[in-house]
Amino acid sequence: MQFYLMLVGVNVYWGLTQVLIKHVLLYMPSSAYTAIRFGSAAVLMAVLLAMKREMPSRETLKHGVVLGSMVAAQTLLNSASLYFTSTANSVFITQLSIVVVPAYYMWKSHIGPSRNYIIAVVVMLFGLSIFADVLHGALNVGDLIVVMSMLTISVQIVYGARVAAHDDLFQLSAIQMIVAAAVSGVAAIPQGFEAEWNPTSVGIIILTGVIGSGACNSLRLVAQKYVEPTAVSFINILHPVFAMIGAAIIPNEFGQTEPILWFKLVGSVIMIMGMVFYLTMGARQKHRGGALASHSEVR
Repeated sequence: MQFYLMLVGVNVYWGLTQVLIKHVLLYMPSSAYTAIRFGSAAVLMAVLLAMKREMPSRETLKHGVVLGSMVAAQTLLNSASLYFTSTANSVFITQLSIVVVPAYYMWKSHIGPSRNYIIAVVVMLFGLSIFADVLHGALNVGDLIVVMSMLTISVQIVYGARVAAHDDLFQLSAIQMIVAAAVSGVAAIPQGFEAEWNPTSVGIIILTGVIGSGACNSLRLVAQKYVEPTAVSFINILHPVFAMIGAAIIPNEFGQTEPILWFKLVGSVIMIMGMVFYLTMGARQKHRGGALASHSEVR
């Protein structure tokens, strides 16, 4: 149970601090922010890794490179998509990992979905469609970029669960952040790294970089060792819900906040009901003892 709560806490924190990413763009370009965000986490993780004086194995190094590349790619793709598509479409498509991740395991294990899983997914997708107001958002070319981002998230969940079962989790987390910083740093070169530094921008980098990227990504990898991937994808639904709450309670530099609209509130309640239903009725926690969970959670 503690590892489920750990994942809930990570998604709640990511959600509440999501609005800070919008605020920091007043002081630096998005590509520079992404590089600095991952870079701040990477510096801390690299120092701690050096203090341990233990060289990562070749396998851990390889796994960290893959995960770090996916973390950077997902962030860069999501940022790029917002130039072409709406936030509503982005939120809806991103959360479709609740379908993609279980579908992968059902295909791999040659099993069908359980009744509880089907009920939970239908309820959550219905709530998500209300939350994102997708009926009033036309599809466009940016949605293809969001689909790629969503697939990257799904692969992260599946691949992260597999490698977390065997690798040194701290070493894996550190390498992941170092690689994410390097990839996003290269992507930021065309726009440059010019930034305005003040207490607000520094505070946001600490909250979303050192804590949000470094600490939270490490905690998620730890939790993924004990929580089945399907449940991980379901718990991710809390991210947009608490992003809505964070935007409503954290003001920008002008003291402005975003209102909680009625359809987002209704959609949030329905999504959380679907998530709780699955976690309590449709999923069984697996004590894997270092091995990837059985794929039977989708039966």
